[in-house]
Amino acid sequence: MEKFYNANYSRKQATTPYKRLKPGWYKTHLHQNYLISRTRPTTLIIGDSLVAGLRRYEAVWKKYFYQIVNVGIGGDLTQNVLWCTERLVLTSSIKCAIIHFGTNNVDTDEAEDIANGILLTAITLIKKLPILKVIIAGLLPRELPWSSRRSKINKVNNHLEKICNNYLQIVFLKQNHWIFRNGMLNDEYFYIDNLHLIE
Repeated sequence: MEKFYNANYSRKQATTPYKRLKPGWYKTHLHQNYLISRTRPTTLIIGDSLVAGLRRYEAVWKKYFYQIVNVGIGGDLTQNVLWCTERLVLTSSIKCAIIHFGTNNVDTDEAEDIANGILLTAITLIKKLPILKVIIAGLLPRELPWSSRRSKINKVNNHLEKICNNYLQIVFLKQNHWIFRNGMLNDEYFYIDNLHLIE
């Protein structure tokens, strides 16, 4: 962990665990813990609305996400996901965790801090289950190729990929198939908001 985390980062918003005060948020977190204990999944998928939204597509979920518990909450920032992750009660049945979040921090935090918040979540999971394999899915592209958001997302992903190479249990999954060669988003995959995914 020392490779990217030091005392200075503890003052960074994106890397400081934080409980949201949104109505129903904590209840959702408790329900997710209940699902883990009841279903004893082999895999967790953790994140924000991009992850939570996968539950909308029941046919897709049943076909491709067997024995997976969805631990996504819409609107979560890295610090919210980190707070929940610290309080997840994991079962020994879990062999893999897939994490995808950070896009909600793009307008407020530096790229390196966003990446470190994501990486801290992976480290937290491995501390709970030392044999766990963690897959960090890079942030999906947003907006136009020359936009400030796209630029920051690229920086986050570059930082994640570089650091993940130092850890045997953490794999970085590149997001290569969401854009055309000219960098424009492939709108066959996205809602009109150019962020959330269609079925």
